Amino acid sequence: MGATVIYTSHYMQEIEEICSYVAIIDKGRIIAKGTKEELKSLITKDEKLVIEVSNINYSMIDDIKGIKGIIACDIKENFIYIVEKKEQII
Repeated sequence: MGATVIYTSHYMQEIEEICSYVAIIDKGRIIAKGTKEELKSLITKDEKLVIEVSNINYSMIDDIKGIKGIIACDIKENFIYIVEKKEQII
């Protein structure tokens, strides 16, 4: 009530129980911050894959998009970006 306490831990279950606002720090930099609900909403269950190629065949994109579970596939410069929908594990 009216005070700020800085608490550090690697145990998210512990953090969820005692903290109302969380900042995640990596190598001295804040990479995410917010309430536990806000931080959970940032978590994606999709798998992202980036492939660097030397010779791009643009017809591959349609073939990749046709694979079950692939929800996106794009080309930018010499990179193919693929997003796969992962099943939720609860």
